[in-house]
Amino acid sequence: MIRLPRFTCYLLLSDDAGTVYVGSTTNLRRRFREHHSESNTGYTASKTWRLLHVEQYLTRECALTRERQLKRGRWAKRMLLRTLAKPGRRLSVLCDRDGVCHSFVS
Repeated sequence: MIRLPRFTCYLLLSDDAGTVYVGSTTNLRRRFREHHSESNTGYTASKTWRLLHVEQYLTRECALTRERQLKRGRWAKRMLLRTLAKPGRRLSVLCDRDGVCHSFVS
């Protein structure tokens, strides 16, 4: 029997502030709705978020390890942003802030 990934590590990009949020969950759709709900009073409250990147893992341990790696290490986030960089001003500003070379980003 093939084992499918159940645990997700994700990155959200805020439209207004240009900040990145890193999280992990077992139900990405539900978690994304929670980030946008009015009852949310945490860090992601009152911001519009876009899903920037998703990675799936077979174990919770692996997903949490990756989440911690992205939250703690600026290098890991820089490397990921380099691979995700596409034309667009907001991502360009984000790359500048995090010290990512993005010569192909307008």
